[in-house]
Amino acid sequence: MVRRETTFSPSATMSSTLNWRSGKAVKDFPRSRNFHRISSRNRVRPTLSDGHVQGSLVKQGHVAVAGANLTYPAIGVLPNGEGAMAFTLVGRDDYPSAAWAPIDVHSVGSVRIAGHGVGPDDGFSGYKAFGDPPRPRWGDYGAAAVSNGTIWLGSEYIAQRCSFTRYVTDAPNSPMFTCGNARTSLANWATRITAVRP
Repeated sequence: MVRRETTFSPSATMSSTLNWRSGKAVKDFPRSRNFHRISSRNRVRPTLSDGHVQGSLVKQGHVAVAGANLTYPAIGVLPNGEGAMAFTLVGRDDYPSAAWAPIDVHSVGSVRIAGHGVGPDDGFSGYKAFGDPPRPRWGDYGAAAVSNGTIWLGSEYIAQRCSFTRYVTDAPNSPMFTCGNARTSLANWATRITAVRP
């Protein structure tokens, strides 16, 4: 079980991608200020009338995992309506992990882990010296892009861990505060790129 002394804190309700497929805009909307406990998927059909854009909600859905949070969602959709939603999965029993779920015009599939997190978020903002109570900042935004039938997903996760002794060791192959060049001095998140071919 992962024990945390501070609350994991991605930015409030940022959204990152918009895809246009078959006359519909597909957009991810973080649903909750409670750190994206639920991510939502919406399909909107926009129309242009008298120089004004209007839209109607065609389909809406939610993605949730019991006991975990999904952060920074991003959606990529192919012309046939099949796609994938990327996000970071984090919870009491899960280090920040790169995850995704398949989507189509009817439903969202099961959440899949593309890269398991191997350690806790260990950035400078998670320590009381930089704010009390600490509010750790998390990673970057998720991303999705479509190219030649492949959906490319980008999600943040923790790809390394190291001890404090290694962190403060200064050696030719491991400069101080880099854990063998596996992190920066102030943060330890990484970006996982995943190719999905529905």
